[in-house]
Amino acid sequence: MILACFFAFRELDTFPAVWADDGLFMMVARSLAQGHGYTFPILEHRWAFPYFLAVGPPLIFPVALSIKLFGFSIAAARLPMIDYLLGTCALLYIFTLRCTGKTAARFCLLLLITLSAFVNTAKPVMGEIPGFFFLLFGLLVFQTKHERKRYAVLAGLLFATAIVTKLTYGLILPSLGIAWLVMLWKKEWQKVTWLTIAGLVAFLMFLPWRFLEMSNASGLHEEFQFLIGEGADDDETLFLTQVLRGELVWLKPPYLLFGLLLLLGSIGLWKTRKTFPSHFTLTIVSLIAFFTVYFVSSFGWYRHVLPAHLLLLPFVFVGGMALLHKRAIGMLLGAIALTQGLYQLDHRGSSRSTEANEAAEHVIKQYTNRDLIVRQQEVFVRLPQNSHWLYFPTPKIAARIPEQFVIMNENQRCMPLLKKLSGEELEHASDTWERASRRYFILPPPADCPPIL
Repeated sequence: MILACFFAFRELDTFPAVWADDGLFMMVARSLAQGHGYTFPILEHRWAFPYFLAVGPPLIFPVALSIKLFGFSIAAARLPMIDYLLGTCALLYIFTLRCTGKTAARFCLLLLITLSAFVNTAKPVMGEIPGFFFLLFGLLVFQTKHERKRYAVLAGLLFATAIVTKLTYGLILPSLGIAWLVMLWKKEWQKVTWLTIAGLVAFLMFLPWRFLEMSNASGLHEEFQFLIGEGADDDETLFLTQVLRGELVWLKPPYLLFGLLLLLGSIGLWKTRKTFPSHFTLTIVSLIAFFTVYFVSSFGWYRHVLPAHLLLLPFVFVGGMALLHKRAIGMLLGAIALTQGLYQLDHRGSSRSTEANEAAEHVIKQYTNRDLIVRQQEVFVRLPQNSHWLYFPTPKIAARIPEQFVIMNENQRCMPLLKKLSGEELEHASDTWERASRRYFILPPPADCPPIL
């Protein structure tokens, strides 16, 4: 855990660099901390309970509380994430200890805390690890051999919290459904009852939050389309499409590692299948399969398959023991952990760029009393509150927001615009554009606007 704390607290405010999604989530948390409610600021509007974030109160509320207590900073916003990170380490160790024993639990923890995909997803204000924390907590309750109804209710509540925290953890519902169908076919009525209660509680406890979001603006169908990869552009080609075109993207080290863990973990699950209730094993296997399919059919972001990666870790050592001698598998897993640790120590796997912070400093110095539209949330979230500065999302994000929130009036249309230029845009950047930082430029208003005095 000392190593986990080192990686967790190291450069908390700068590494990983703030990027699109965690910038959005911090904007909502800051809005809540400042007394504006659970709202997302767009131009002069405040959109209450914005569904397009696909995260909920278990992520936003602790971050807002930390901002309220310590004032806004990236480090303050990330403090609650460290609690989720360390809590997940503890829960996964306990889970593995109960599933496959002490040696497997130690290797599992070592492979977890050295994994940059885990630490660098957990530190930013993102929903993946907090959601996994509640999912894993529910699976720990699920793991018990005492099929009492109160355990089913508790597991359902935890699963619902995971879904509210991060929408993609709704994959627990079809996973429970598959286990339910198999138990129904086998006529194991006590397990059917347990799964029915857990699934219904999870679904019914999630619905009020979803209705609250949808009461303010419709568009959930489009959001699910985005989550499953529809509407991907040239910069985010779907992973499966790249593979089918013959591109060797699957040969990247993280994907090869996942393939190895999938092999060893699957063998481990098979070897230990009689140790647990059958509906528990079926649910775990279904979750791993669903998250793997979700990753392959989406944008190829490793955080999409990270839950499957983490669920495989408790069973990797047992699977390895079925193929290799204990010392050999120990050396193999130790070598993987060492490689992962060095990779993470070298700040690999995430950006260390400071250009967004530099752009924010430029705006603070040069535009304190001047109007400006800021298109990049990683810059806007660093700016102090100022009536001259308004946030307007990028076209990709704006397409997922109800139209009434993204219509500029004439005055806003004629404000200078700060945006991050792509590689092609940089090649054609005008000498008259004001550079705020490396790839961040402030563009003048359209030509038909009156001159700025």
